Amino acid sequence: MESNPTVQNGQTNLALARFIVPFASLVTPFLGSSINVALPAVADEFAMTAQLSGWFNTVYFLSAAMFMLQAARLGDIYGRRKFYLGGLLLIAASSLFILSASSTTELLVWRFIQGIGGALIFGTSHAIMVSIFPPEMRGRALGLNVTAIYLGMTAGPFVGGLLTHHFGWRSLFILAGGMSLLAVLLFNRYIFGEWREAAGEKFDWIGSLWVAVALAALVVGCGQLPQPSSYGLILISLVCGTLFIRGQNRSNSPLLDLKLLTHNRGVSIAAGSAFFMYCGTFGVGFLLSLYLQYGRNLDPQQAGLILMMQPITQVLFAGFAGRLSDRIDPRWLTSGGLVICALGIAITMLIGDGPTPLFVLIGLALTGIGIAGYSAPNTHAAMASVEKRQLGVTAGILQTARLCGQMISLGIPIMLFSLLIGSQANLSETDPALLLKALYIAFTGFALLNLIAAGISWMRPAIQHEG
Repeated sequence: MESNPTVQNGQTNLALARFIVPFASLVTPFLGSSINVALPAVADEFAMTAQLSGWFNTVYFLSAAMFMLQAARLGDIYGRRKFYLGGLLLIAASSLFILSASSTTELLVWRFIQGIGGALIFGTSHAIMVSIFPPEMRGRALGLNVTAIYLGMTAGPFVGGLLTHHFGWRSLFILAGGMSLLAVLLFNRYIFGEWREAAGEKFDWIGSLWVAVALAALVVGCGQLPQPSSYGLILISLVCGTLFIRGQNRSNSPLLDLKLLTHNRGVSIAAGSAFFMYCGTFGVGFLLSLYLQYGRNLDPQQAGLILMMQPITQVLFAGFAGRLSDRIDPRWLTSGGLVICALGIAITMLIGDGPTPLFVLIGLALTGIGIAGYSAPNTHAAMASVEKRQLGVTAGILQTARLCGQMISLGIPIMLFSLLIGSQANLSETDPALLLKALYIAFTGFALLNLIAAGISWMRPAIQHEG
């Protein structure tokens, strides 16, 4: 094992690092939120069914979740910098190939590959920020990174709607690819060093296979409910998940150190609450975008302007919440934020059949404030509870919990479309009343999931701050 796991080739300017790493982190959320607005245009061009339309975004998060733990662990062993920059380059390359896609199959394949790039970024970015900055600055640094993620989500609906309306949906991938390449150039120019606290340890290839198959089978199986084949896939997922857990308990160099979950309440509660929170929030923008465009006949630009409200409030409050987490017990911020999320989603359900969007705007604003109050303090509390060599794996656990929650949140509408609309029906031909019914059912579940997350989050160990 290397005597110096952190290799410095120059002096990193912390003032610039506070903005360069977050800039790279906003690329992937920009893609996710902008595609929500552009999805009807993609679906119409490729004549996608309602169910298949949902998979266009879900497959990205599926692949990211399948390879998240692997990316975090490989970064710990071989260097986070390599995998972080590799993820940005993969996003850029896959964006280029999506531009020339001529079939739904090609689109889904390149979106899957793009998700692998997202895993490389997600699995290393928080750990890089924690590695660069001293402990007294980590809450603020993580707050900036989370703010950048929300800035990408904010720009996505507006910029995505604007570009899709005037230049077509492919322009989104041109922009995302260009942003990725710019992030690579800035990172190489101004941030020095490599971080590999687990250098010399072995990588668990068998465990990587089991966890990837388990997640893929679970998501695809749930997305096909209630078809008979779905139950077989869910069974495969349970078997592979069991084999993964057994293998991790026996391994001397596990992909996932289960003791972080079984013996560290700070990590297990952070991951559990994150899973339920993202289950209960991520599908909100997806469903609203479809309903506003297909049910209310808004164009992508108009729908994007409305959907901006949630990420705008996230941007405004995330940095503040990160700074507060350096000073007060994170439980108050995380649990309080999740209750506000539930309230915001409940208010959004008042959209009804009347004139759009006052209740939608109020509900989205409250949801954004709640997510901002939760995210950075939750990450900070988890990172503060582990050793430095476990930062990458801890970040991977949190990101995997987030991505699994996002997949399920997107899978709920896919399942509802299958049950209420039919697997072969096109969205453009769907009765708006059925879309509204799906929205009501999903949002009720989303609000309850956030309340469950709030209860879990309150059980985390209290953290006392000096001063």
